[in-house]
Amino acid sequence: MPASSRHVAKVCRVEWYGRYGSLARLSRGFQLSVYSYATGLLGYADPDDVRLRFDVLTKTKQPELLRYWTTRDRAANVRLFRLAGEVLQAIEAGVFHPVVGWQCKECPFKSKCWAWR
Repeated sequence: MPASSRHVAKVCRVEWYGRYGSLARLSRGFQLSVYSYATGLLGYADPDDVRLRFDVLTKTKQPELLRYWTTRDRAANVRLFRLAGEVLQAIEAGVFHPVVGWQCKECPFKSKCWAWR
């Protein structure tokens, strides 16, 4: 794509932390990998021109807004698709791993999680 017709897409994800988040954890997260891939796939921007940023608002005595820029490359997409493939295989095989947390209050699978042994 000629430089004059290229569009830069900026994707931002907001996180809320009681304290500073781990930059390493944010940088490896899959959510921005999905957004990055989808932005390129849907034609919003050339995959090399997608800019990714986490905005982290700390819930501390002195709240702060921290901005972490990150990137995704082909290796990140390969990792994302390998994981997605493994998850799909597990679902098709009927594998169930309970995840108990704040989201349980309104989850339709709550009883299955709590009954799982």
